[in-house]
Amino acid sequence: MSARPGPVRLHLLRHPDLGDPDAWDRPDEVRSLSPKGRRPAERLGAFLASADFAPDAIVTSPLLRARETAEIAADGDALRRPLRDRRAAGRPAAS
Repeated sequence: MSARPGPVRLHLLRHPDLGDPDAWDRPDEVRSLSPKGRRPAERLGAFLASADFAPDAIVTSPLLRARETAEIAADGDALRRPLRDRRAAGRPAAS
């Protein structure tokens, strides 16, 4: 009889500030974090690294702001893991 795997933990993270949506005139998929939004992601990454948080994977939306948030937060050595886009192939990005 094989041992059952332990519980799975799922941690969700939402992107920080994007700036004024009315000032954005390009497709939503390429909307980037604002400088104000980058700072919380950097602080979160530093906190997670200092807490020895080591996920098996980081899964992100294909939207630019989501990838940026994941990449910035994962910049600590303890968080260097492959980023995975798990959106279904051919499915449009949410707006």
